[in-house]
Amino acid sequence: MDTWIEVDVRVPEGLEELAAEALLAPPLTGLELAPGRLRSYFLAANDSDAVRADMQARVADAVARSGLGRADDVAATFRTMKPIDWNVAWRESLRPFRIGRFAVVPHDFAGGVRPSDIVLRLEPGGSYGTGRHPSTRFALRFLQRTLRPGDRVLDAGSGSGILAVAAAKLGAREALGFDVDPNAVPSGDELAERNDVAEPCRFRCGDFGELGANDVEFDVVMANLHADLLQAHAGDLAARLRRGGALIASGIRVEEDERTRAAFAAAGITVHGTMRGRKWMAMFGTRT
Repeated sequence: MDTWIEVDVRVPEGLEELAAEALLAPPLTGLELAPGRLRSYFLAANDSDAVRADMQARVADAVARSGLGRADDVAATFRTMKPIDWNVAWRESLRPFRIGRFAVVPHDFAGGVRPSDIVLRLEPGGSYGTGRHPSTRFALRFLQRTLRPGDRVLDAGSGSGILAVAAAKLGAREALGFDVDPNAVPSGDELAERNDVAEPCRFRCGDFGELGANDVEFDVVMANLHADLLQAHAGDLAARLRRGGALIASGIRVEEDERTRAAFAAAGITVHGTMRGRKWMAMFGTRT
């Protein structure tokens, strides 16, 4: 079994998303955010003094450059975890559940489902999304309301690939996902294969610069990203969307509502509806 390192980074409250953008890079594959705190894990095989110093320096520099904090406001601590069998841990955390028409189950689930269910089979692993986070659930609900069979779909920041695969299961003829995390491509490919939608699903490693001249006029663009990234890339999202096409944006902290709406409006996207929880929200809009 693999040994993992936990990294726990304390930052000034209000700067969590800015710090997350600076911190999230290999060997990290995901982050948990809480007020004044970021937490993640990486394989001990990738650990070194230089890796640790680089993580601390990236966040400290981002906080200092923001003008809203100082470099010495950032404190990173590292802890070696006991070896974890991720297959067992994942299976214990995931029980079948429904999100609208989707039935989300482990990959080898043999229990009964409703005839009307669209089954999403997820593969065990530390970097796979389970669909339980509110931002993912909101995006999946909006997707079911929005997507029409034959649509072309773009998933910006595809992560485990769950949203792109869900789009293909709903009948998208093309579901293209991209993410800066190099693990996203094999994860997405395997998830699509497990769900029998490998043909319409494609995944790339990179940011918006990875998209080509033909990657335009999408009917639906999805982006489950932190609000600061949604705001910074509102124009990029709009540019890939056909006029009248739908944007599904999730991963937004509720306090970022107005700033995110304003960024979308400036990019020519009109927000028509939201889903909101205690901390997180999602938006649905169209390009005018």
